[in-house]
Amino acid sequence: MRRFRAPVVAHALLGAVALLLAVAALAAEPVFPTLTGRIVDDAGILAPDARSRLDARLAEQERATGQQIVVVTLKSLQGYPIEDFGYRLGRRWGIGQKGRDNGALLIVAPNERKVRIEVGYGLEDRLTDAQSRIIIEQVILPQFRRGDFNAGVVDGTAAMLRVLGGAPLDGAAPRARGVANAPPTWTFFVFLILFLGFFAWRIYWSWPLLLATRGAGPWYGGGGFSGGGGFSGGGRFSGGGGSFGGGAFALAIVPVSERYLLFPLVWGAVLALTATGVLALLYPELGIGTGFIVDAGLFVVLSLILDWLPLRLRLVPRRARHARARQLAHREFTARILANAQHRNGVLFFVSLGERYVEVIADRDIHARLPQGTWDRIVADFIAAVKARRLADGFIAAIEACAAVLETHYPREP
Repeated sequence: MRRFRAPVVAHALLGAVALLLAVAALAAEPVFPTLTGRIVDDAGILAPDARSRLDARLAEQERATGQQIVVVTLKSLQGYPIEDFGYRLGRRWGIGQKGRDNGALLIVAPNERKVRIEVGYGLEDRLTDAQSRIIIEQVILPQFRRGDFNAGVVDGTAAMLRVLGGAPLDGAAPRARGVANAPPTWTFFVFLILFLGFFAWRIYWSWPLLLATRGAGPWYGGGGFSGGGGFSGGGRFSGGGGSFGGGAFALAIVPVSERYLLFPLVWGAVLALTATGVLALLYPELGIGTGFIVDAGLFVVLSLILDWLPLRLRLVPRRARHARARQLAHREFTARILANAQHRNGVLFFVSLGERYVEVIADRDIHARLPQGTWDRIVADFIAAVKARRLADGFIAAIEACAAVLETHYPREP
């Protein structure tokens, strides 16, 4: 008897293992609802009139094209991802004609807040993943978020039938019950033309000379000397030059040392994208096309607002503004004084109104003859006059002070 005990135990163990595997296989397979018709409302979220309308439309579609569309609502996904559950459900039910695989499922799991469109191979060329995503995000979900499951399912099914009939949804699918359609394509070109025109206008546009003097704000001044060298910069100039005694003097006034065209564009883009993102969070039904137009419109408006010179200069760090002004001052000193003077006795009085920057630059020879702080006092007096709203008096006093210095140390020859 002992010789038969081992095989009996082995067979018992194999049987137990097979039983466990069978139970595990059954446990791994979800419990599917029964296919009772074209509408399987297992979750009970559809009204009777909505079910009858859907059934009539799907029956007509099947008679006309042979395509089988089924709408199913689920109580639970039983812990499965909706993609996995939908694939298994489609294989279990076998939706679509044999050999053509021309079926599709609209699956709604309200408790898990999930929606999916499962498409057979025979319809994937028309009801693509992109079209399905547009239908879900722009037709079905906006109605669900308002609590209208009937409208979401009916409108989503209608959009699916429209796509299968050869009318693809581009950008924003048409929505029922008063939801706006996608903006026409020509609006994108209008915004593009407006933006290009706005950009070209900004390049060739500048503000009047004294506009930058309005409003409060600190001025920055400096005095010193230069021995030569060229610097980069730009701007429109107002001023003049002449001789006082045996020295050369030049006055340069600019509204801004740099146009800073990039700053309003960058800030306008950042603020427009931020505002559009907030709108998308507050109004999830906002379509892609509508969001683009809102973003482009905000970008143009904000760029125009930020292009106002006082605001534009506020966007630029103070150190960067002063560095630009100082570069331009030395460039003008090179062009107006060093290039034309026979002796090292020239002085430039430079003022940039936009950057609120003033500097006196003198040649080495005259700078070495003056007491320390001479140029700083001239600059300080000018800034005090500007703060007192006496811009013209400040210029006159500065010019007279520079003239006195030149007359004293470089008297006019007979």
